[in-house]
Amino acid sequence: MIKAMMKRTQEVLFFLILALFYKATGMKPCSKPPQVDCDGFCLSWRLAVEANNVRGWRTVPTQCLHYLETYMIGGQYDRDIEFIVGEIMSYVNGIVPSDDGMDAWILDVDDTCISNVLYYKGKRYG
Repeated sequence: MIKAMMKRTQEVLFFLILALFYKATGMKPCSKPPQVDCDGFCLSWRLAVEANNVRGWRTVPTQCLHYLETYMIGGQYDRDIEFIVGEIMSYVNGIVPSDDGMDAWILDVDDTCISNVLYYKGKRYG
């Protein structure tokens, strides 16, 4: 029982550190609504990329540079991440570890838990 409580405490601390790292990246609160291009191409492109349905793309389409910048630093990206972290916490809090001490967590953090805002900012969102 104590071993399970220790594991649970470690898991909660991990997610707390993850949340603090996310906040430490200096994201701005939403100051203006994200701009959407007239025909919705950039919104569709972003959704397709996030769903991993666009293969082999190397750069953001030129017409979507401002849209992506606004999405990432205008507040919507932050809200999307906070929503996903809430879903993760809801899932984690619903798991009851077994008493055998054999439970394990495997986290795939590339482009999931680590923000890529600084990368895109360095590339001028393109």
